[in-house]
Amino acid sequence: MNEPATTWDFFVDESGDFTQHEDFVVVTGILVPAFLPEGTPEYIKKSLQSLAPNMPWPLHTCVLRTVAWLPATRLALRIKAVETILYKERASLSSALRAIDRNESPDSAILKRLEQRLAQVFDESAPPLSVPLEEYLKRHKKALLAHLDDPKAKRKRLNPLLWTGPEWSEPPPFDWAVDLVLKRARRQAVACARAIASGREPDYDCLSQLDALLDKGEKHSGRLARLADEVIRGIKRVLSHMEPFGAMLFCASESTFGDFAPPGDGKDRYLSLLEALLVRLVEVLERTRKRHIVRLRVARRYVFDPELPVERKLHVVRDLPRLCQNVSEHCQSELVVLKPYETPKYSSTTHPGFVFADFGANTCRHCIMESVSGTHGADDGLARLESAIRQATGIRPRSGKPSRTHLQAGGTAWKILQMLRAGDPDEAKGKRRKKVWAWALDQAYEWASE
Repeated sequence: MNEPATTWDFFVDESGDFTQHEDFVVVTGILVPAFLPEGTPEYIKKSLQSLAPNMPWPLHTCVLRTVAWLPATRLALRIKAVETILYKERASLSSALRAIDRNESPDSAILKRLEQRLAQVFDESAPPLSVPLEEYLKRHKKALLAHLDDPKAKRKRLNPLLWTGPEWSEPPPFDWAVDLVLKRARRQAVACARAIASGREPDYDCLSQLDALLDKGEKHSGRLARLADEVIRGIKRVLSHMEPFGAMLFCASESTFGDFAPPGDGKDRYLSLLEALLVRLVEVLERTRKRHIVRLRVARRYVFDPELPVERKLHVVRDLPRLCQNVSEHCQSELVVLKPYETPKYSSTTHPGFVFADFGANTCRHCIMESVSGTHGADDGLARLESAIRQATGIRPRSGKPSRTHLQAGGTAWKILQMLRAGDPDEAKGKRRKKVWAWALDQAYEWASE
């Protein structure tokens, strides 16, 4: 009797600007068993969220590699704290403000309750105020009453003076960072904080501007960078714990800048690399000599379609099923079945596999950049790149006996591999005269020996 097929989920994301041919680009996938032990996905999500508990889900690595998100989250907590007493402690706050309006001291029990609610938001023993709460209420009585009188007021209308004033005090190094961004880039800081407080990811361009401001070589900047690095290392640690379950990492890039096809017709850089990635996935699973069903879960990627007046989900709407057919025809596999799945919008319920795919894509891109820009010899390009990826992600991009790399390159390296497989080494040598990144050439010759 045939052994039942193993079912996998393949979470895919990309990194890099695909419209700029001089930019490094990658498409990366994380393969995980579809049926993990009960509670595992939920546990993984909680583990990831605990690394950056105040950031919206799903986490994005490019954001977490900045330091600007750290002071932005502190400002976002201030917004949430003020909203808590405005909209969840209306009666207590109204009572305190009425007493102040009568030139009386508010009831101490009410003040204590409001302080406790503020502190709970920050998960601290006391709210980060530099003045007593009664003094804060006196200074902002007018603004607070204005919001109380308008219970339908939206977060974007919350007066910034309520959460950016000098009454607030932050622990180091956040005190320096918050003070700097509010003084030098107030508009961007306010926008990022409001986005985070509302559960949305802050605009990356705004974060980048704040990041440039914070990166001034001061000792405080170094402390922020170490905090951000701890989060990145935490994601790596959680991902590495998936390897014993059978998780694998795959990555496809170019032979050199703009050299991405074949596969594909040379018109779409992203789709060519996605197809190359799926081919390598099938090739690796084929070597197990077992049956596999792979559910493809490709992160949404909005692009402009000249046939439509709006952006569309290019690969999900039309192209992913076609790519699966191309891969099937190329690999002629009887053991591996690819099944494209619709990917829901990012939300609080997004599967943690997409966080891993995003992390893998961002990290592999950085590793390829460093590999190509390095001064190492051409003879060990693939080995060095794999080592860097393993060091940065916690997962070795290689498997099997004898082992084969999970890295793939489109373009010239792809052509060389097909020539070698067809028994035409002379023509392959001719192609080598064209500049090809060392790792891309290495992986082609390695798989040609299969």
